[in-house]
Amino acid sequence: MANGTRTNSYTDVPTDLYFEFSQDNQLTDAYEVQKVEIYPSATDAANGTNLIETISSGSISNPSTGTYSYTAAILSTVGVYYDKVYAKPTVDLAVRTFTGNFFVRERTYGGSFPGSHHRVLIYLNVFDILDEAQKGDKVYVQMNTKQAWYGNDLIKGEREIFTINASGQVVQSNGDAGMYLIETDTLTADTFPDTGDDNTVYYKLNVAGKFQENFEVPKSYVQANYKELPKVTEDN
Repeated sequence: MANGTRTNSYTDVPTDLYFEFSQDNQLTDAYEVQKVEIYPSATDAANGTNLIETISSGSISNPSTGTYSYTAAILSTVGVYYDKVYAKPTVDLAVRTFTGNFFVRERTYGGSFPGSHHRVLIYLNVFDILDEAQKGDKVYVQMNTKQAWYGNDLIKGEREIFTINASGQVVQSNGDAGMYLIETDTLTADTFPDTGDDNTVYYKLNVAGKFQENFEVPKSYVQANYKELPKVTEDN
């Protein structure tokens, strides 16, 4: 994991810092940079109290003219910290101090448990060509892609099974009408690396092997009726 910087550091990594020394607004090397001290507040830095860390001259580099780099150890508490540099500008001048600051924050993480994604209730009634309910038939729905992204969450080929009741309604395992499915119009399918194309994510619905339908799930509920189509046979 990369170290933090003066403008972007965290409580689980060291912080890479630097300061620039100049004379008459021109970067120049100081005669000597003796040390850097890390403090928890501006008052502490000014008074030399509650010292957190001292970075010795041997751990301070000079990568370019007037620029000095050093690394503060991990600071596990969120807050603003102050780095106080002790430098001797020239051989005949006394040591002077320069104080900067940097903010250390805590990382934030996101995620969700399976089933917590935005689901939509899809109502479906299924009848045969005689308008009789397809009682007891199973309804299978499955995404057309193996995996897709919902925000930062990965959905892996959701597959659900429902049943048709005596009234022709597609019901859940507890008997409640409707199918709870993840909305697909906000899902983004994985991009295929070989072609760069995006897949459209939708559900494939299969009613007991009798007929199939493809559909996308929008953000609001859907009401639909399906009827089995009459079978066509070829004349001899």
